[in-house]
Formats: sequence, structure tokens, C-alpha cells
Amino acid sequence: MTCTETFGFKGTVIHMLNAGDLNYRITIEQNKPITSSDGTRVENWVAVVSVWADYQAKSGREFFSAQRFNAEVSALFRIRYRSDVNVKMRIRYKTRVFEILFMNDTSKDQGELALGCREVV
Repeated sequence: MTCTETFGFKGTVIHMLNAGDLNYRITIEQNKPITSSDGTRVENWVAVVSVWADYQAKSGREFFSAQRFNAEVSALFRIRYRSDVNVKMRIRYKTRVFEILFMNDTSKDQGELALGCREVV
């Protein structure tokens, strides 16, 4: 089992990344909490870098939990390899926000990075 199968990407074939595939502009953000005036820690997401990516929506589902309907969307973003990206970061694509679940150096020569994500709804 590969790490992509664990997150619902079973059978996903990842082809070599071509420059023409990178047609979605995404921003990778990192949480740098700040302290509010009353002393509580507040999330503060700061842009780290904007890159071109390939975006593939993989699955979506709706479910009822905690007395309300919820939605969850799984997606795969492929970018040029970067050593400064980690799973504590998130991706902003237009008005949508995605939590990074896993990272995979798919090309074995650090040419490409696949980011398995879940949309924060």
C-alpha cells in the first residue's frame, strides 16, 4: 500500500509533470499564531510562497455529524519540488483552503512534489 492509497487515492497514476500542467496558481501558507489583547492565541495564516500547480479533485462526500451536514473534498496538487513545504502548512487556491495531509516526492530526483489535501469547509 502506498501513502496515496491511505488517503483515498488508490489507483492514482501520476504522470511526469510538464510545465503546461502547472496552470493553477496556489499559495502555500504557514500558521504563525499571534497573541490577542486578552492573552489568547489566535491563528494567523501567513503566505510563504505562491507557486504554479496541477490540481486534481479526487473525491467528495457529504455527511451528517454534530447536528449538521458537512462536506469533505479530497484533492491532489502537484508542484515543482520545494524543501520548505511541510504538512503543517495549508494551500489557498482562490477562495478555497486545503489542509495538507501528505507529501510525496513522486519523481525520486526531487523534481516534483505531490500534495494530498482535504478541503477545509
